[in-house]
Formats: sequence, C-alpha cells, structure tokens
Amino acid sequence: MPMIENTLPYISLKTRLLYQEKVADILRSGKLIEGYYNQMLESKAKSFLGVPHVATLSDATSALFLIFKYYNLENTEVLFPSNTFISPVFSAENAKVKIKLVDINLEDFNIDYDDLKRKITKKTKALVLTHIAGTVSKDIDKIKKLCKASNILLIEDASHAFGASINNAKAGAIGNVAVFSMYATKIITGGTGALIASNDIEFDKFIRKARHHGNTGASNDFLSGDFLLSEFNALLACLQLDEIQDTIMLRNNINYIYRKELKEIFADVGVHFQYVSDNATSSFYKEILFFENASILKKISDHLKEKQVKIGHCYQVQLHQQKTVSISNETFPNATLFSKNHLSLPCHLGLSSNEIDYVVKSVKESLE
Repeated sequence: MPMIENTLPYISLKTRLLYQEKVADILRSGKLIEGYYNQMLESKAKSFLGVPHVATLSDATSALFLIFKYYNLENTEVLFPSNTFISPVFSAENAKVKIKLVDINLEDFNIDYDDLKRKITKKTKALVLTHIAGTVSKDIDKIKKLCKASNILLIEDASHAFGASINNAKAGAIGNVAVFSMYATKIITGGTGALIASNDIEFDKFIRKARHHGNTGASNDFLSGDFLLSEFNALLACLQLDEIQDTIMLRNNINYIYRKELKEIFADVGVHFQYVSDNATSSFYKEILFFENASILKKISDHLKEKQVKIGHCYQVQLHQQKTVSISNETFPNATLFSKNHLSLPCHLGLSSNEIDYVVKSVKESLE
C-alpha cells in the first residue's frame, strides 16, 4: 500500500474541468481582482451561511487583524483557547491586543466553559472561539449567553468549520463576526484566501475598503494594506462551495466508518473520538483521537507509521507551549494533556474505500 496521507486538498474532476474552462474567462476579462468570481463567492457564501454580509480576503490571519482594528481592541484583553493555530496570535500582536488564554475541555477539545468564566475580567472585550476540527462547542449556547451578559464580542474562528452547524445554525452565523480560512487543506479551498461573515453593514463596508489600502477611488480614508483575493482563488473556492453538501456528507461518512469499526475496541483501551452533540453536524476537518493511556497512543502511532499511514495532530504544540507566546504563570492542564495524548487519523476526500479499510485494519492490528 502506498503512503496514505493524513490530509490533502481535494479537487474533484468536475471542479478541475470547470476551472480550466472558466479560468480563460478571467484572463479574457482583464479583471484579476474584485471581479465576477469574488462577487459570486460572496453571494453563494451569504446564501449558504444565512448571513447578510460576506467579504472575501487574502487570508484568515489578515481577516482577524482587521476585526481587531475595526472594533478598537488595541490594549484590551482578548481571550483565545490554547488549542488553536499560532496565526491568530500574529493578528493580535500586530493589532496590539492583549492575549489571554483559556484551557480546553477533554470531550470536544474546544474551549472549557468553566475556565472561560474564570478568565473574564472587566478588561475582557472579545473572545476568539475556534471550532476545533470543524466541531462547534457543545457549550455554544452558554458561551453566547455569557458573552452577551459580559458585553464581549464573540468572534468565530471557523477556519476548520465551513459547513458545520449546531441547533440548525451554521458555523459562521453564531457570533458577532466570523472568519473562514480557505487555505489549501481546508473544507473549501481557493488555494489560499478567507471569508469574513457578519451581520454589521458598517463593518462590511470597512472590510471592503480596508482590503484595498483604505482607499475610496484615489482618496485614502485610512491606512491599510492589500488584502485582496485574486479571481483565480475565488473561482476555485466558488466551485468548491458548489459541492459543499457532498463534501460534508463524505467527511461524515469517513467519520461514521471509523466510529462504527473502532468504537468498541477503543472503549476497552481508553481511546475517545471527539464528542459531537446530537444537534450538531461537524465538518470533520480532522479525525481526532484522545488517549487516556500514552502507551496505547505510542502503540497505535508506531504501527500506523510502519504501515505507511500518516498521522496528524490538532494541535501538538498548544498556544501556551509556544515560545513566541507570552503568558503569566497559569497552567492549562487539559490542553497540556491533550497536546501529548492525541493524534488524528487520515480524513480527506482523496481517501478511497480501500484506504479507509486499510487504516481501520491497521489500527485494529496495533491493539492485538
């Protein structure tokens, strides 16, 4: 069996053929930015998410930076889960935001509600809530109420979660504002890029101006950068969005097979899948396993490597463990344990049925 990758971009044959056909239209138009496909992507995303405003941007890191700037969060305290990627920290540092980390829970690996309550102070003005691995927090209703009662801006980092939902609300339509990444391996990809979703028309106007240097025509209203998404990236993301229902279904099918085949054997050795609420649909950006026993983790991990199955993580180094992140003498027991005691199985649409069966068989072999 050739190497089975843990994650890969997936571009369907239909999308490849359509892209090759339509990219010629872009070249003929001479409109390589702020053209038809950026507008189409924004329109389709608005319709799918059920929000009034969506804007395209070059990347999710810049999107968060612009959110921090618009809401005047400089020198204020913004909360982040320790279990997330490093890029939001870069956004915060550049916006001069004071970062405060919150521990995670060991069920769905999202932010821990009790620790969140403890960490809120009068200085807290925003929460960046990551939907880790495409699963919305089981405590999302309580988190929303807490943020509202505390006058805290709820920013969804939905980078993993396009197509996920809970209580019939799509990820990206839950908080005050949301960011989606369209990086190469994400649920929908433009190769790179981002989407910002919001209910605030003034914020949307700001983003559209800020993504192009803060200009109105030849006049500069405020200093900003170039955060535009090319028409080529927007076209690919548009075509991927057209297939989003199938994408979510297929990712859930992979998860279903793993759980059906491995749940019983995992229960005997203290291995847990990510918890997903009954009223939720995950996009399963990652297929996370959490281990009570590090020796079982090593046994499965070593065997999968021998069998040419690549394992992944989400995230192996937590924010509080990053040398580039300054924190006080706080401890994050759950996030620390998670960093050492988890892995992710292959989960992408490039997997064949035979490859999924091979992964399952290899895991079972490791525990014999």
